[in-house]
Amino acid sequence: MKLNSRFGRIMYGISLVVSVGIIAVVWLVIQPGLLFSVVFTIFVLAIDVWNGRLAFGTSPRGTGS
Repeated sequence: MKLNSRFGRIMYGISLVVSVGIIAVVWLVIQPGLLFSVVFTIFVLAIDVWNGRLAFGTSPRGTGS
């Protein structure tokens, strides 16, 4: 599946909304320790950056069939 397409960009937008929701639940509802919250947030943001690279074509992996 080509991620560098309209469908890939729509899926990326949905994943961003879900990521923000997950981060909000961790920080506001679960409220674990500060270190875990920061590491978890960095982890989720790194996944979003990677998916963004695939969705907008700056990574050669996202152009496969």
